[in-house]
Amino acid sequence: DCPWDYKGPYYDDQFCVWDTYRTEFPLLTLIKESVVRDNIQSYCEVFKHNGYAADALFIGKGDMIQGGDDVDVIVADAYVKGVKGINWTDAYSLLKGHATISGRTPLYKENDRGWVPFNSLPLMAHATASKTLEFAYNDFCLAQVAKGLNHKDDNSRFLNRSTKWANLWNPDVTSEGFSGFIQSKDSTSKWVYMDPNGKPDPFSKHFYEGNSWTYSFYAPHQMDKLMGLLGGKSTFVKGL
Repeated sequence: DCPWDYKGPYYDDQFCVWDTYRTEFPLLTLIKESVVRDNIQSYCEVFKHNGYAADALFIGKGDMIQGGDDVDVIVADAYVKGVKGINWTDAYSLLKGHATISGRTPLYKENDRGWVPFNSLPLMAHATASKTLEFAYNDFCLAQVAKGLNHKDDNSRFLNRSTKWANLWNPDVTSEGFSGFIQSKDSTSKWVYMDPNGKPDPFSKHFYEGNSWTYSFYAPHQMDKLMGLLGGKSTFVKGL
Protein backbone atom coordinates (compact mmCIF):
# COMPACT_ATOMS: atom_id res chain seq x y z
CA ASP A 1 0.00 0.00 0.00
CA CYS A 2 1.10 3.53 -0.69
CA PRO A 3 2.17 5.25 2.57
CA TRP A 4 0.40 8.50 1.59
CA ASP A 5 -2.92 9.44 0.01
CA TYR A 6 -2.63 8.11 -3.53
CA LYS A 7 -5.39 6.20 -5.29
CA GLY A 8 -3.58 4.80 -8.32
CA PRO A 9 -1.79 1.45 -8.71
CA TYR A 10 1.42 1.71 -6.73
CA TYR A 11 4.71 -0.16 -7.04
CA ASP A 12 6.98 0.25 -4.03
CA ASP A 13 9.58 -2.52 -4.47
CA GLN A 14 12.24 -2.28 -7.17
CA PHE A 15 15.27 -4.55 -7.00
CA CYS A 16 16.85 -3.08 -8.94
CA VAL A 17 16.15 -0.60 -11.73
CA TRP A 18 19.87 -0.68 -12.63
CA ASP A 19 19.17 -4.18 -13.97
CA THR A 20 15.66 -3.75 -15.36
CA TYR A 21 15.88 -0.40 -17.19
CA ARG A 22 17.81 -2.06 -20.04
CA THR A 23 16.03 -5.42 -20.08
CA GLU A 24 12.56 -5.82 -18.63
CA PHE A 25 11.19 -2.30 -19.00
CA PRO A 26 11.95 -1.86 -22.73
CA LEU A 27 10.05 -5.11 -23.30
CA LEU A 28 7.14 -4.05 -21.11
CA THR A 29 6.69 -0.82 -23.07
CA LEU A 30 5.90 -3.05 -26.04
CA ILE A 31 3.82 -5.84 -24.49
CA LYS A 32 2.34 -4.45 -21.24
CA GLU A 33 2.63 -0.70 -21.25
CA SER A 34 0.11 -0.31 -18.42
CA VAL A 35 2.73 -1.75 -16.05
CA VAL A 36 5.26 0.82 -17.26
CA ARG A 37 2.68 3.58 -16.82
CA ASP A 38 1.87 2.53 -13.26
CA ASN A 39 5.54 2.19 -12.34
CA ILE A 40 6.32 5.66 -13.65
CA GLN A 41 3.37 7.17 -11.81
CA SER A 42 4.72 5.42 -8.70
CA TYR A 43 8.20 6.86 -9.27
CA CYS A 44 6.62 10.30 -9.54
CA GLU A 45 4.87 9.78 -6.21
CA VAL A 46 8.10 8.67 -4.58
CA PHE A 47 9.88 11.72 -5.98
CA LYS A 48 7.18 14.07 -4.70
CA HIS A 49 7.43 12.72 -1.17
CA ASN A 50 11.09 11.66 -0.88
CA GLY A 51 12.78 14.08 -3.28
CA TYR A 52 14.45 11.25 -5.17
CA ALA A 53 13.43 7.98 -6.82
CA ALA A 54 16.33 5.62 -6.19
CA ASP A 55 17.05 2.65 -8.42
CA ALA A 56 16.61 0.29 -5.49
CA LEU A 57 13.32 0.87 -3.70
CA PHE A 58 11.93 -1.13 -0.79
CA ILE A 59 8.51 -0.49 0.74
CA GLY A 60 8.52 2.95 -0.79
CA LYS A 61 11.93 4.06 0.43
CA GLY A 62 15.23 4.31 -1.38
CA ASP A 63 17.73 1.68 -0.32
CA MET A 64 20.78 2.27 -2.48
CA ILE A 65 22.03 3.69 -5.75
CA GLN A 66 23.93 1.30 -7.97
CA GLY A 67 24.59 3.23 -11.16
CA GLY A 68 23.13 6.43 -12.51
CA ASP A 69 19.63 7.84 -12.23
CA ASP A 70 18.20 4.79 -13.94
CA VAL A 71 14.54 5.66 -13.40
CA ASP A 72 15.12 8.52 -15.86
CA VAL A 73 15.81 6.07 -18.68
CA ILE A 74 12.51 4.27 -18.08
CA VAL A 75 10.63 7.56 -18.09
CA ALA A 76 12.26 8.77 -21.32
CA ASP A 77 11.80 5.42 -23.05
CA ALA A 78 8.09 5.55 -22.22
CA TYR A 79 7.88 9.10 -23.54
CA VAL A 80 9.47 8.41 -26.92
CA LYS A 81 7.37 5.25 -27.31
CA GLY A 82 4.15 7.10 -26.53
CA VAL A 83 3.08 5.23 -23.40
CA LYS A 84 -0.33 6.62 -22.48
CA GLY A 85 -1.79 7.71 -19.16
CA ILE A 86 1.33 9.31 -17.65
CA ASN A 87 1.26 12.75 -16.04
CA TRP A 88 4.15 14.24 -18.00
CA THR A 89 4.26 17.37 -15.86
CA ASP A 90 5.04 15.22 -12.84
CA ALA A 91 7.38 12.99 -14.82
CA TYR A 92 9.34 15.96 -16.11
CA SER A 93 9.64 17.34 -12.59
CA LEU A 94 11.21 14.03 -11.60
CA LEU A 95 13.67 14.12 -14.50
CA LYS A 96 14.65 17.73 -13.88
CA GLY A 97 14.90 17.17 -10.15
CA HIS A 98 17.23 14.21 -10.53
CA ALA A 99 19.44 16.21 -12.87
CA THR A 100 19.65 19.31 -10.71
CA ILE A 101 18.24 19.48 -7.19
CA SER A 102 18.90 16.02 -5.85
CA GLY A 103 21.67 14.62 -7.91
CA ARG A 104 23.90 15.20 -10.86
CA THR A 105 24.65 18.92 -11.20
CA PRO A 106 26.65 19.30 -7.95
CA LEU A 107 28.78 16.34 -9.01
CA TYR A 108 29.46 17.62 -12.49
CA LYS A 109 30.05 21.27 -11.59
CA GLU A 110 29.23 21.57 -15.25
CA ASN A 111 30.85 24.94 -15.91
CA ASP A 112 34.32 23.70 -15.05
CA ARG A 113 34.36 19.92 -15.13
CA GLY A 114 31.77 17.48 -16.47
CA TRP A 115 32.59 14.26 -14.62
CA VAL A 116 32.25 12.72 -11.18
CA PRO A 117 35.73 13.10 -9.64
CA PHE A 118 37.57 10.15 -8.13
CA ASN A 119 38.06 12.13 -4.92
CA SER A 120 34.41 13.12 -4.58
CA LEU A 121 32.45 13.14 -1.34
CA PRO A 122 31.73 9.78 0.36
CA LEU A 123 28.18 9.65 -1.03
CA MET A 124 29.55 9.24 -4.55
CA ALA A 125 32.97 7.87 -3.72
CA HIS A 126 32.43 4.59 -5.57
CA ALA A 127 32.07 3.90 -9.29
CA THR A 128 32.92 7.48 -10.21
CA ALA A 129 33.84 6.69 -13.83
CA SER A 130 30.85 4.49 -14.56
CA LYS A 131 28.52 6.98 -12.86
CA THR A 132 29.86 9.68 -15.17
CA LEU A 133 28.95 7.54 -18.18
CA GLU A 134 25.49 6.71 -16.86
CA PHE A 135 24.77 10.30 -15.84
CA ALA A 136 25.67 11.39 -19.38
CA TYR A 137 23.07 9.00 -20.77
CA ASN A 138 20.56 10.17 -18.16
CA ASP A 139 21.13 13.76 -19.35
CA PHE A 140 20.51 12.67 -22.93
CA CYS A 141 17.25 11.03 -21.88
CA LEU A 142 16.15 14.22 -20.12
CA ALA A 143 17.07 16.23 -23.20
CA GLN A 144 14.80 14.09 -25.39
CA VAL A 145 11.79 14.63 -23.14
CA ALA A 146 12.63 18.33 -22.82
CA LYS A 147 12.60 18.64 -26.61
CA GLY A 148 9.23 16.93 -26.88
CA LEU A 149 7.70 19.10 -24.16
CA ASN A 150 9.18 22.28 -25.71
CA HIS A 151 11.61 23.07 -22.90
CA LYS A 152 14.18 24.43 -25.33
CA ASP A 153 16.73 25.69 -22.83
CA ASP A 154 16.74 22.40 -20.94
CA ASN A 155 17.07 20.46 -24.17
CA SER A 156 20.15 22.45 -25.15
CA ARG A 157 21.72 22.40 -21.70
CA PHE A 158 21.36 18.70 -21.03
CA LEU A 159 22.12 17.61 -24.56
CA ASN A 160 25.42 19.44 -24.21
CA ARG A 161 26.05 17.89 -20.81
CA SER A 162 25.36 14.41 -22.20
CA THR A 163 28.54 14.65 -24.29
CA LYS A 164 30.85 15.11 -21.33
CA TRP A 165 31.44 11.41 -20.74
CA ALA A 166 34.23 11.83 -23.29
CA ASN A 167 36.18 13.85 -20.71
CA LEU A 168 37.13 10.51 -19.17
CA TRP A 169 38.44 9.03 -22.41
CA ASN A 170 42.19 8.48 -22.08
CA PRO A 171 43.76 7.73 -25.50
CA ASP A 172 47.08 6.79 -23.91
CA VAL A 173 45.87 3.77 -21.94
CA THR A 174 46.47 0.42 -23.66
CA SER A 175 45.23 -3.12 -23.01
CA GLU A 176 45.18 -6.33 -25.06
CA GLY A 177 46.67 -4.47 -28.03
CA PHE A 178 44.04 -1.70 -28.04
CA SER A 179 44.49 1.97 -27.20
CA GLY A 180 41.99 4.31 -25.58
CA PHE A 181 39.85 3.54 -22.52
CA ILE A 182 37.63 5.24 -19.97
CA GLN A 183 39.64 6.17 -16.89
CA SER A 184 38.88 8.04 -13.66
CA LYS A 185 39.93 11.62 -13.02
CA ASP A 186 40.16 13.56 -9.80
CA SER A 187 38.83 17.08 -9.31
CA THR A 188 42.08 18.60 -10.61
CA SER A 189 41.81 16.73 -13.96
CA LYS A 190 44.56 14.28 -12.97
CA TRP A 191 44.13 10.77 -14.36
CA VAL A 192 43.70 7.98 -11.81
CA TYR A 193 44.93 4.85 -13.57
CA MET A 194 43.18 1.51 -13.27
CA ASP A 195 44.02 -1.61 -15.27
CA PRO A 196 41.30 -1.75 -17.97
CA ASN A 197 41.11 -5.49 -17.45
CA GLY A 198 40.95 -5.31 -13.66
CA LYS A 199 38.68 -7.52 -11.61
CA PRO A 200 35.11 -6.12 -11.45
CA ASP A 201 34.07 -4.96 -8.00
CA PRO A 202 30.76 -3.39 -6.91
CA PHE A 203 32.65 -1.27 -4.37
CA SER A 204 35.37 -0.05 -6.73
CA LYS A 205 35.96 3.69 -6.84
CA HIS A 206 36.18 3.40 -10.64
CA PHE A 207 33.43 1.16 -12.06
CA TYR A 208 30.36 -0.59 -10.68
CA GLU A 209 30.36 -4.36 -11.30
CA GLY A 210 32.59 -3.99 -14.34
CA ASN A 211 35.95 -2.70 -15.54
CA SER A 212 37.12 -0.27 -18.19
CA TRP A 213 36.79 -2.87 -20.92
CA THR A 214 33.12 -3.16 -20.01
CA TYR A 215 32.35 0.52 -19.63
CA SER A 216 34.47 1.87 -22.47
CA PHE A 217 31.71 0.60 -24.77
CA TYR A 218 28.94 2.37 -22.82
CA ALA A 219 27.84 5.49 -24.67
CA PRO A 220 24.46 4.34 -26.02
CA HIS A 221 23.49 7.84 -27.14
CA GLN A 222 26.76 8.61 -28.96
CA MET A 223 27.91 5.39 -30.56
CA ASP A 224 29.35 7.16 -33.61
CA LYS A 225 31.55 9.30 -31.39
CA LEU A 226 32.61 6.26 -29.38
CA MET A 227 33.53 4.36 -32.55
CA GLY A 228 35.67 7.31 -33.63
CA LEU A 229 37.50 7.42 -30.32
CA LEU A 230 38.14 3.69 -30.55
CA GLY A 231 39.70 4.11 -33.99
CA GLY A 232 36.79 3.44 -36.34
CA LYS A 233 34.18 0.78 -36.94
CA SER A 234 36.56 -2.07 -37.71
CA THR A 235 38.59 -1.47 -34.53
CA PHE A 236 35.34 -1.17 -32.60
CA VAL A 237 34.22 -4.57 -33.86
CA LYS A 238 37.62 -6.16 -33.07
CA GLY A 239 37.44 -4.68 -29.59
CA LEU A 240 34.03 -6.19 -29.00
